Amino acid sequence: ETTAVVHHYDIIYHLAKAVNTSINDALPPNIERIVTGKGVIAEIHGTKKKRVAGVNKLTGKFSLGLNFMITRSGFEVWNGAIDSLRYVKSPILETSSNMTECGVSFAKHSVSNLVVGDVIECYGNESKERILLSGKFYGQNQEDIIDLSASS
Repeated sequence: ETTAVVHHYDIIYHLAKAVNTSINDALPPNIERIVTGKGVIAEIHGTKKKRVAGVNKLTGKFSLGLNFMITRSGFEVWNGAIDSLRYVKSPILETSSNMTECGVSFAKHSVSNLVVGDVIECYGNESKERILLSGKFYGQNQEDIIDLSASS
């Protein structure tokens, strides 16, 4: 058994605002990728359990808690989380702006086809509210603009 909610509006603009709000609330957020750092793989070392890439950092910073993507010739080769981040064999949580190189280690099963020259990017995802309508409705004349975001 379903129920329907019935609302009564005396002013059409209040109805339009309610419909706009309902639609916007139902829309999923827009996920935007924010790149925080970029580098090039200069060396690759491996053991039975780990794969380690020596990275020349070009811009920004790398952070351990964020995601990493490896691209080759503009195509994505790998995307995921890393095991550890190191600077001169010491574990670090993120690279500072003056660090030009670092070590990035991966679980061996997660990435096996690294190549010197691959580009590695560190990124985070940011959720942004998606809005269907601008909140402004126009009347017949340009002077008849009603801004719903200002009304209550």
